[in-house]
Amino acid sequence: MSNKEDEQLLDAPASAETSDAPNNKADLSRRALLRKGALGTAAIGVGAGVAFVGASPAQAATLDFAGWVHGTSVQVELPGNIASITRYGFFTRIYGKPGTYNWLHFAIPTAVIEDGVRVRAGSALVRYKTANSNSWIHAFHVYDGERKIASYDNRYLWSTSYSTPRYYVPNTPYVYWGVGISLGVRFGTALVPHYIDLVTAGVDFVR
Repeated sequence: MSNKEDEQLLDAPASAETSDAPNNKADLSRRALLRKGALGTAAIGVGAGVAFVGASPAQAATLDFAGWVHGTSVQVELPGNIASITRYGFFTRIYGKPGTYNWLHFAIPTAVIEDGVRVRAGSALVRYKTANSNSWIHAFHVYDGERKIASYDNRYLWSTSYSTPRYYVPNTPYVYWGVGISLGVRFGTALVPHYIDLVTAGVDFVR
């Protein structure tokens, strides 16, 4: 997979993404991880289920707050391309029809002004797992209103254990209208189950 510096995965030993993931067993809190990430320091936290490395200078900013939604809030763009959707208390499971694609959308709670200061979008995350390598995320987009502020395409994200990739938003733009995360997913044609479980999605906002 290309552009591994853009993303790091954790808790996905059966995934195509994790063969060269950092092997650091330090038990760091999520708050400590976020602080390290904002300072541009490589960090990984097993307990937090989030991993990331080396924010660029443009992303070296102070964490302000994080907005998250549960996976039960996900919206399916093309309902005709799914076989079923079930919203459990702990995630939403979407079965795709073999040989199809779809877009899955999350509306992230966004306080565009915090303490009188307009905030910036720092990074976006999603926690998920898939049935196998024949169901995968191929695109990760972030929007502020109608404006696309991050676009990561040609991905091949799959994991049979819970995994939480983080994608940085280039240049940490100011947020004006409210943030959304859109996942492009594909389901192959192999004779295996085709589903994705969506646990949660969120954005870290910075100053």
